[in-house]
Amino acid sequence: MNSDERHVRPGGTVSGPAMAGLVDYAMYALLLAHHGAAARLSVTTGMQISFLRRPAPGTMICTLELLKHGRTLSVGDAMIRIEGSDAIVAHAELTYFMGTAGQTD
Repeated sequence: MNSDERHVRPGGTVSGPAMAGLVDYAMYALLLAHHGAAARLSVTTGMQISFLRRPAPGTMICTLELLKHGRTLSVGDAMIRIEGSDAIVAHAELTYFMGTAGQTD
């Protein structure tokens, strides 16, 4: 994600909601890549994110590992870094419900 002035809080740091959006998008993209069209109905059911450093605007890179993939739930572990640095600026764990067409409740 290329963060810019739209993503910056006073003090020059990238906002938490921008980083949370990045990890959420990365998890959804991972599930789509892993399962194709079957993952289109998956939804976020949980996210725990820890902000470890105050990143300045720039290119943010999210790496994500699929820890568990079950019939109904998938769990991923994500880390965000700023391009050119090994320092982790945020860490998140996400849980997705693997929805199916016609399913309710």
